[in-house]
Amino acid sequence: MSKNDYKEKEDSVKWSFRGDEDEWDGFDRRINRWMRKKYDSVGEKIWNGEIADIESMSDEDLQDYCNEVLDCIKINQITLAKTLKKEKEFWTREWQMIWVIRQATLMIDYIEEHAEGQAEIEVVNYSGSKLEVRKHLYKQFGAGSSGDIHDKELDFEKGMPENGKKAFPKGCDITVKLRQLEARRLYFFRMCEPSKRNTYIYCQESKLVRIVLEHIGQDHDYKDCVSRVLDLVKVKKMIQGSRKKGSKKGSLNLNSVPDMHERSFSDDWLPSWMLLSSSLISEYKKLLKASGDSYSKGTNVNKGKLPVAFGGVKEFSCYGCGGPHKKGDPECKAGKYDVHSCAPADYKARMDRKRKNDASSSGGANNDGNRAPKKSKKYKEGEKKPCKAFNFGKGKCRFGAKCKFSHDTKQSKVKDEDFTPKQNKMIQTMLAAAMKKTAVLIAKRANLRSRRSRKMKKTIVIMSRSTMGQC
Repeated sequence: MSKNDYKEKEDSVKWSFRGDEDEWDGFDRRINRWMRKKYDSVGEKIWNGEIADIESMSDEDLQDYCNEVLDCIKINQITLAKTLKKEKEFWTREWQMIWVIRQATLMIDYIEEHAEGQAEIEVVNYSGSKLEVRKHLYKQFGAGSSGDIHDKELDFEKGMPENGKKAFPKGCDITVKLRQLEARRLYFFRMCEPSKRNTYIYCQESKLVRIVLEHIGQDHDYKDCVSRVLDLVKVKKMIQGSRKKGSKKGSLNLNSVPDMHERSFSDDWLPSWMLLSSSLISEYKKLLKASGDSYSKGTNVNKGKLPVAFGGVKEFSCYGCGGPHKKGDPECKAGKYDVHSCAPADYKARMDRKRKNDASSSGGANNDGNRAPKKSKKYKEGEKKPCKAFNFGKGKCRFGAKCKFSHDTKQSKVKDEDFTPKQNKMIQTMLAAAMKKTAVLIAKRANLRSRRSRKMKKTIVIMSRSTMGQC
């Protein structure tokens, strides 16, 4: 894409300004950017109303101003700049005044083209100085139009906290918070008139530093970091004082350092915003690395550490017999579905369902209402099942000698009666499928052998006939 194509595409973007206060900041930056693209620094001064009075300029100042205008015209119209440089009228006050008013008029036409509603009415009816159009629009649609600029100043003083929270809550993302405060300071800077920025306190970087130090100093996570930054500033000031004339070389005059009470009234002992923000962000990254995502979420920082039981371990009772053990312990004498009164309701309901299911599957119950005893078909009376955990000596059983299953190391042969009816049926099906597959394979091989034998016989007949013909 060529430069002209890019300019046409950017100029064709549709946007509008309806005069809402929330839109002023974006509108201000957009017009500032458009004027800077056309005439660089001179274009910014035209929009911000910072063009000096040309009539009262001295000859030297007028010469410098004309050179600045010529350099700005060279950016987009180099041929025109070369032509104007040779003309005498270009270096006169009258030509410069006419040119500035012309560019301001084109700027107002551009604003009117994109204005809607009340903003369009205000631009059309404006009859003041064309170099003060921004000041007029700011009074009508800027931050001071609705009278809530004081509320934003108070919110900025408090550190812009969220509802019901501190300015810097535990585990907050310090990079986002610092960026938010810096954006609000720049908001005040752009809203303020250029002539009053030096005296408006909320435009100053020192005010932003004081707000951060006031609110973040209360957080113990960054308390040491803030102390190191302030000590660094103190050492730098002491080194600068030692370099002054009259001080001994290589010596630091500690008496020249004022106490903390006096330093709090001077901005000279405050760290720069760049130093403070970079230090806090580095400390935040260290905290994240040390505690993981738990710090950013505000959860427990001691993740992965064993908890300490201050109240002791609660005693447990058997749900089957109520004894001081768990159900299934060798000491427990309760049956499979016996439930003690100490058991919770959901456990009682679960055991009741299992008892009914086993009773229905076994074909009924005995006279006592319990499930009828089921005779074992796999093992004889007195014979134990092999322990799956022990695995004939290949594994380990945590119950040891108390285990109710067999720990025999000799692996017994599997008998037919060791399988359930369902397993026997599955084995028969697998055997039948294997036999059928084997029979099909045998038939295929037999068919292949018969084909080969017929082909061999046919070849022998042909060879015998050819031999007889030769004779």
